[in-house]
Amino acid sequence: MDGFSPEVIENLDFSREADSPVILALMQKLKRRWKDIRKKTGKLDVHSPAKSYHRLRIEFKKQRYLIESSLELADSGRARHLLKKIRKILSLLGEHHDLSVQEEILLDLKSRSLSWSPEERGAYGALMRWMEKRRKKLQKKIRRSLRRFFRQSYIELDPYIVIS
Repeated sequence: MDGFSPEVIENLDFSREADSPVILALMQKLKRRWKDIRKKTGKLDVHSPAKSYHRLRIEFKKQRYLIESSLELADSGRARHLLKKIRKILSLLGEHHDLSVQEEILLDLKSRSLSWSPEERGAYGALMRWMEKRRKKLQKKIRRSLRRFFRQSYIELDPYIVIS
């Protein structure tokens, strides 16, 4: 799986509700989604388009919603720890998306503008270079955070994360 090593995973304590069909269905849904998310994560690189990062952000949000909805049924301390890590990743992915939207707005502005002064062209170019540099830095930080997320102890939060 491109840089990710599978881990031995502990079961999360769903207490007396563990055999409930709803819990079992939720666990299966979470497992499938984590597998898909990890697969998408492994495909990200410096050449991945902004859309790939945004799709991953949406997937993490959906997973966060599922986990939040199950807090009453699970070991909420461990689930809350996982949610904290997910929110950090979502923050990075959100910043990346915001930057992509800003770049699109500037590109649109440039295409609509018939004549810019040399100062305006210079400012535009400087801003676009800064955004490109920031985007690359963010992408690197995102990929590093995602690798860490899937490698470290958060993996033990089964059934919230199961990679096989």
